[in-house]
Amino acid sequence: SPLVAFGKGFNKDLAGVFMDYIYTSRNRQIYRNFIENMKIFIPNISRITTNPEKGEIFIEEEEFGIPALLHQYGEGANKLFRILLQMTFQKGGQILIDEIDSGIHFMRFPKFWETILKVAYLNDIQVFATTHNIECIHCFKTVLEQPQRFEKVILSEKFEAFAKASRVITLYQSKENQPKARTRSFSAFQEAIN
Repeated sequence: SPLVAFGKGFNKDLAGVFMDYIYTSRNRQIYRNFIENMKIFIPNISRITTNPEKGEIFIEEEEFGIPALLHQYGEGANKLFRILLQMTFQKGGQILIDEIDSGIHFMRFPKFWETILKVAYLNDIQVFATTHNIECIHCFKTVLEQPQRFEKVILSEKFEAFAKASRVITLYQSKENQPKARTRSFSAFQEAIN
């Protein structure tokens, strides 16, 4: 499913999907990129293995000889793992991330958004994300205003188009008590939030 639901940990299926689509992929770069992207929350991660029968996901770090279960690394690491897995699995499609900020410490928002946007670009994914967190929204804007964060991944002329394609949609109730949506282009959003 292209939905990453709020507050959902992981189950046996997640370990199996990781094993089938990431770990055993013929393209080993997919696995290496996955490890690299997880370093936001687990800086010394060196390997991810699973036990699909038990639904266990193990993280190995460079300085420790004993693997630890993914859930021991906290909600942020678990959420990022689920999002990255879904984004790899949904290549060329769309993904909806409910409450994208949930479980993510505000100090990690910039690097988190940078990773999400890079992976979205590289996998041709359209991301729909919900949040009520203004700091998360500010970081989204700030990251898109810093093309140097993406220079190894996106050429500067393509980055400008990528940023311009970003939208922020605000849901509100009309005077008639009906739900309404206000869509802002990135430039209009930048102006509104500044």
